[in-house]
Amino acid sequence: MKRDAEIAVVLIDVVKLIGQGQSNRLTAQELHLFENTIISHVARILDKLRLDNRPQAALYAQRRGLL
Repeated sequence: MKRDAEIAVVLIDVVKLIGQGQSNRLTAQELHLFENTIISHVARILDKLRLDNRPQAALYAQRRGLL
């Protein structure tokens, strides 16, 4: 369960950074992860939230008060 919680925190961090307009590369640098990991996280986020693209994820972050 701890691992699942850690993953959830990272996904929230990724959504926040998307909302701030960060690129995958900058997000990876800030979170100390590989860019391919961020790409996978973004795909997972879009799928789980049933969103089509990063701008929709940014809007989601803004509406949820994550920014």
